[in-house]
Amino acid sequence: MIQDTVVAGDRVAVLIHLAAVGRASGIEVDTRYAHVWTMRDGKGVEVDAYRDPDAALRELGVSA
Repeated sequence: MIQDTVVAGDRVAVLIHLAAVGRASGIEVDTRYAHVWTMRDGKGVEVDAYRDPDAALRELGVSA
């Protein structure tokens, strides 16, 4: 689930919360991560993934 989006110029951080249970294994996953998209003419031209959402926000120059 997308928790938040943060826009900084031509870049957008998408903060994500993933909670799931494996159908066969029953293993539970509950984690937060982020993507930072670089936009050009309304389209995503580059994406970087971050395991630490705060690191993604620092990359944009914004505080958590």
